[in-house]
Amino acid sequence: MKKTKRIFASVCALAVLVTGFSASAKLTKEDMDIVYTPSVATEEFDATVVVNENNPLHAAEHRVLSAQCELADGAAQYFMDFDSLTFKPEWMDFVDEIHDYPVFRWGGATAEHTNFMKNIGPMSQRSGSTHQFTGAAGATAQHFGLVEFLKWMYTINPDGEFMPSVTMTYGTPEDSAHLAQFLCDEAGESEWGALRAQYGLIEPVKVFAFEMGNEVDIDSGFTNEETGEYWPKWENNEEYTDFGNWYADVAIEHCKAIREVCPEAKFVILGKSHNLRHPSVEAMMRPVIEKLQDYIDYISWHAYYDGVSQVSSYDHAYQILEICEEVMGPDHGVKMAATEHARWYDSSSDAGYRRASALKGALSNARFFSRGIREDVLAVANYHGIQGSNHNLRGWGSYWATDLGFRNAMVGEMIKVYATGLGDRVVEYEVESENPIGDMYTHEARFSALVTARGDRELDIILVSERDEYEINLTFDFKNQYTLKEETIFTAPNGNSIITTDPADESPLQVTVTEKNEANFTSYRMPAKSMVILKLESNKKLPQLGENKGGTDIGAAEHDAAFDDITYHWAKNEVSALAELGLVQGNGEGLFLPEDGITRAEFAAMLTRALNLKTDYPNAYFDDISPDAWYAKEVNAVFCEGLMKGKGSRQFAPEDNITLEEVIAVASRAYRARNSSAEAINTSDVLAGMPASEHISSWAKEDVAYAVGAGLMQSVIYGDWGNAPKSATRAQTAVMVYTMHSLLN
Repeated sequence: MKKTKRIFASVCALAVLVTGFSASAKLTKEDMDIVYTPSVATEEFDATVVVNENNPLHAAEHRVLSAQCELADGAAQYFMDFDSLTFKPEWMDFVDEIHDYPVFRWGGATAEHTNFMKNIGPMSQRSGSTHQFTGAAGATAQHFGLVEFLKWMYTINPDGEFMPSVTMTYGTPEDSAHLAQFLCDEAGESEWGALRAQYGLIEPVKVFAFEMGNEVDIDSGFTNEETGEYWPKWENNEEYTDFGNWYADVAIEHCKAIREVCPEAKFVILGKSHNLRHPSVEAMMRPVIEKLQDYIDYISWHAYYDGVSQVSSYDHAYQILEICEEVMGPDHGVKMAATEHARWYDSSSDAGYRRASALKGALSNARFFSRGIREDVLAVANYHGIQGSNHNLRGWGSYWATDLGFRNAMVGEMIKVYATGLGDRVVEYEVESENPIGDMYTHEARFSALVTARGDRELDIILVSERDEYEINLTFDFKNQYTLKEETIFTAPNGNSIITTDPADESPLQVTVTEKNEANFTSYRMPAKSMVILKLESNKKLPQLGENKGGTDIGAAEHDAAFDDITYHWAKNEVSALAELGLVQGNGEGLFLPEDGITRAEFAAMLTRALNLKTDYPNAYFDDISPDAWYAKEVNAVFCEGLMKGKGSRQFAPEDNITLEEVIAVASRAYRARNSSAEAINTSDVLAGMPASEHISSWAKEDVAYAVGAGLMQSVIYGDWGNAPKSATRAQTAVMVYTMHSLLN
């Protein structure tokens, strides 16, 4: 399905001279033979994946599938016409092949040598480079500045979020404040907002967070004034403490300046760039965290790994989070932002460079995703980098852009496929095996699993096995019964197989999607050197976050359908159980109409019956309730019991459809009022773990969070709150009432 593109005004048409680019030598025949030579699995081992799908742990963070960008004229030439500063048609034809990266981070090696605010407007007015590879501040102005970057980002994902890497060394706090205004102000709110609109970006930019510096500890560009020595000195921990204090003092001023103009701004604070546990991490990060704790939302982490070093890389992240816990307390809420990450390469040879872009590099990235999502340690991860433009594939790229055209690389194809298998919440699971390659905490790890739930009944399993020689006999130990509905296999002839930059070359990538209907699924033979996505359908509804604590099953037992139109409906059992109890009724023609809305009067009647409320209250409260209306007693009952309120002066609006938030709020209050032993729920924590909770009305947040935490929200919504309908359906209301009734009884 095609994306909806944003259409922009042209950005100041200027005549420029474009230097010609020549292609590097293509891969040799010997190189190409390696790409297509199949490897043969020679070993196998057994493993068991033990799954408790009735215990959803946390939301599955889709922002982990994001992108880091270092784009200058050398890369932009392939998709931008420099004469008109508009995007080339061949680029617009290609963007639908690219994964919709949720967050685009613009940073990298030259970020500390540039200033976003010097690269807005016509070329003649730009006073410095933006991500020029020389990194020289004040060098030739680039065609690709902040406005162009944002427009390019929107061609890939019109809803993408931006993460600017704000310089701590070449910009002032005032510059940072202006950047925040330029990105976040409405067009009529400030001159900076008006300037952004002038260049075709009418709406404010969605900023994920402001990243306060890029690898400043590696290349700050400054010397210690007291010692005269260049920062950093890798093994000098006292020097790192001095640097940490210096950085924190500078970053505080920038954070303050941004918050003054953008009070809701979030920040990614510098994390030590070296990727191993080391005393220097403690030396640098403790003063940074102590001084900046009022501004820390995330801490940056540049994770470069090969197959074996992911364990050390994650240990580095945990070391930083341990300091957060010591300084800020156990409820600090800080997560890591892997603002750059990729499979590392050996720069001593072309083959070493290519390994990052080969199948084994893609699978290594997939394992990195799975661990970060499973352990809920990452708020975002940006693959480095989105565009590769070297014919010899020396370096990184999720897609190739050369004078031969555009083409997805192996990593880019993997990310697209991986996204199809990532559900909305991670469930409890463990991998058990005598072979250490299945243990993600050992340096021998080469196999990983990620188990997520999606909606009411779908369980998605992402399996990754990097090694050419191993096939794995997997056994799955579930709580429910499952039917395997679909299998996707992502593989290539061998671990060194790459997708070349030439679209005319045959791709070695093999992606097969097979529809299945395998009942009672419990075993699978995992092929070597592959990523596999298994989509399963449960025989029971799967709990949303906060539901079914401890794995207890409060779903209705199997019932014959009480109405003709719910035989195959997801709420069949709950509706049928309520019908047997006399708590719901159909339309008199054998239909329940599960997807129709439900009126306030109908809900009042259902609630009165479920709670066995007395119905002898006088009809004296609402002018729009006739005493002989079929619902009069029930409406007066729920009002007098304090469960439902009117709508305006002496009006109940009995024929209005009730909203989903109103149903949840009433059920939540009724449950608390009638359950003296109900446990306290930390609603703030629940809201923090709920995807898209910003879509909940402010008045309903507390009641909704309580309902989720108490387990009242059994399958009431699909996915997150961004997808929740405004009006409640009869099925949703019935399931909510059934769950409340079951818990109370």
